Amino acid sequence: MGNLIVLVFLSVSKSGHLFVCDTGNYRIQVFELNGHFVSKFGTKGSKLGEFNRPVSAAVLDNNQIVVSDKNNHRIQIFE
Repeated sequence: MGNLIVLVFLSVSKSGHLFVCDTGNYRIQVFELNGHFVSKFGTKGSKLGEFNRPVSAAVLDNNQIVVSDKNNHRIQIFE
């Protein structure tokens, strides 16, 4: 039996929002730093705004959110 390894990549915006890749649910979740849920975006698929295993997120200086979408072999950028 193999071991399951789960990697979670997080990013924090200037406004104090934490972006979490919820890889198994094909979405990005947004929280306040105190853990309060704010919102989520994304669903399973290959169209724009959809994910197939989002694995990392970064917030740029201009507040754009960059998401690495592993199984769709792409990077998506959100305003």
